[in-house]
Amino acid sequence: MIIFVTNYDDNTYCNYKIITCIKSKPNYIMKLSNEATKKNLHEAVELYEEKNLFIMSHGEDESVIDNDRIMALSLADKRLLKNRKIFVYACKTGKSLGEEISKNSNVYFGYINSIQAPYWENGLDEYFVPIFNCIVDNLTTINSLNQAKDFIDDLKKICENTSDNIANNKALKIEDEIGIHRSLRDIWRLLICWIDGSNEQSSSGQVNPINGL
Repeated sequence: MIIFVTNYDDNTYCNYKIITCIKSKPNYIMKLSNEATKKNLHEAVELYEEKNLFIMSHGEDESVIDNDRIMALSLADKRLLKNRKIFVYACKTGKSLGEEISKNSNVYFGYINSIQAPYWENGLDEYFVPIFNCIVDNLTTINSLNQAKDFIDDLKKICENTSDNIANNKALKIEDEIGIHRSLRDIWRLLICWIDGSNEQSSSGQVNPINGL
């Protein structure tokens, strides 16, 4: 697994703090913070042709941004990725970018709208780290849209259970609690999977990217 996570503003810093707590494995290729550049990503993808890809950063309909705030991955780069499982935790990257990259024999997970970054301060990482462990650990098992739907539905259950646990945490400020619940909801509700140009998302998802936002 190639893990590519930027760290250049408040939101990407939250991503970075969460991902540094996941269960790392010896075969993970970690490109984090200042190492999360377009050059390093492309070199890793070309060198490790068999490895899947997990990304956390900012994004748009047709691109993912690197730590230097330039496009790390765009429609023009889809030739670099083939026969891989890809998860991009970044706003709107499940739209045009996801559809096009999937057509090169890839399984691609991304988001159809803007998403709320995870929380890590004051012990809140203990709620989010298991969710991202689940994503990284299970990404390699997805080979069909039916499996993708099951994966998203399982992710929904985990996030909803976590949300229930947080609701019982009386130490949280109300403004923090609202943001945390939104972040947990966004993780599954705005997630979409593309395989060979076809897509699957949660039955509770609000927006179908084929019809646009």
